[in-house]
Amino acid sequence: MKKSLALALCFLAICITSAAFAAPITLPEYQLVAEFPEGWTVVTSNSATVNDAHAALLGTTRDLAAAIMLSEDKVIAAFAPGNEVSISVFMTQTETSALYFDIARYTTDMRNAIKADYENVSLWKTIGFRFTEAVWKNPAATGRMLRLVYNRRESDVIVARGLMAFTVHNGREITFQIEAKGRYLTSKETTAFEDFLKTVKHTPELAMPQLPTGLAFASPPPTELAKETLKFSGTTEPGAKVTVSVMKKGDNAPFTLDEETAKASGAFSVSAAMPGEGDYTLIITSELEGFVTTSIEQPLSFASNRIPINLTRDLSGEIWDAQPRFAGTTLPGVVFTVSENTEKKKVTADGSGKFSSKLNQQPEGTRIVTVTATLRGYPERQITYSFDRKWDSADYSAYLDTQKKTIAYATLVGSPEKQEGKVVRYDAEVISSESVDGVTYVLVKTSAGKNPEEVCIAIPGEADLQPGSAWRFWGTVAGRMYTGTPEVGDTAEPAQIPLVDYLLHLVQ
Repeated sequence: MKKSLALALCFLAICITSAAFAAPITLPEYQLVAEFPEGWTVVTSNSATVNDAHAALLGTTRDLAAAIMLSEDKVIAAFAPGNEVSISVFMTQTETSALYFDIARYTTDMRNAIKADYENVSLWKTIGFRFTEAVWKNPAATGRMLRLVYNRRESDVIVARGLMAFTVHNGREITFQIEAKGRYLTSKETTAFEDFLKTVKHTPELAMPQLPTGLAFASPPPTELAKETLKFSGTTEPGAKVTVSVMKKGDNAPFTLDEETAKASGAFSVSAAMPGEGDYTLIITSELEGFVTTSIEQPLSFASNRIPINLTRDLSGEIWDAQPRFAGTTLPGVVFTVSENTEKKKVTADGSGKFSSKLNQQPEGTRIVTVTATLRGYPERQITYSFDRKWDSADYSAYLDTQKKTIAYATLVGSPEKQEGKVVRYDAEVISSESVDGVTYVLVKTSAGKNPEEVCIAIPGEADLQPGSAWRFWGTVAGRMYTGTPEVGDTAEPAQIPLVDYLLHLVQ
């Protein structure tokens, strides 16, 4: 679950100390009223800090119970007799939920994006969840919810199965969950969950804040101009007044360049003449009655003797793009030389001034790219960009799959030095691991070939990979063999096992 705000649970309506009741449970701090099935044990952070049995149901002790519930965003849970099945409620506030406040104000695109997050297998694999169904439903009895079916795994073994229902109310993301340990839910338990959802009330309904008009651009407004005309387009609330102004340092008030009214689709376009060369602050505002005004400010420089470079793909801070690019707009015909280490590429802006050049896809960490721009009639220009290249695991695994080589095990054993640096991938089961001088050596049994074959994965730092767990590993051939750490007095010839330097691993 996502991290929550540090909200203190104020359990005012009743203090739960017994297991059997079917009265409404009120959580005033969360504006939530619900009724759990009769006979279930209801646990809150308050009850778990004073009741050993309640803390044990959470798998912890009284002194840790409240902190664990807070870290999981869990505000309340109820356990069926026998404790195999539980219903939990999770709440958190995000920037988006605080702004839009209620699921009714989420657009179709926003709901689709939430659904896609749950369907992102690589994301949920890392924490053991696998969602097999995700469907938005809007019945009158419960209101709009994303209904989810999932299983939860530990060391690649399914330990629980369950259902979830996700929604947004009173500015918070809320997830209701029913889970059975080690088995499927029965039809009776599924019905109990549906009946529980029908009892949920979000009360009191807090007043929804006004939404901002918002400003989105087809491409970022330019930060540099060599011609006097400023052009860009975008979308905002239909009918909103879009005002474009510039202001020089020391000016008393901004100078208005253009005013546009957004069309019924929300689209607007700007084409306005600059008041003169110099460095400005560009101010774009969108105003509409009943909405909060949106205002954006950014630097804008107009110099007729300089080649402008306006990036449409950022090259600063952390870059998580699957394929980093030097891309943007300039004057037609500008020739760029893009240099990084010993690599050099040339790219020419097209007739509309657009350009795009792929950067080296792989290297992580700090990257420095130097760009030289030339165009007849303009002085040569050079800019250096520095960024921190990061990888999303799904993108990285897809990239590594394009680089991997299939190498016969006998070749790895016979001449590892000739295969050094080549990317390999193994679906493997962990046999054992040991840490030596800050490196964890993980011995695995691969499923490649007719017979199981042993490979050692060298992972920098600590790695907690349990024996018997199944993973997919990517790495580069180290060019040498692993012999392990011999026991004292052991005179046997050490095993020679191919060594692979770790790149990535994901649960199978």
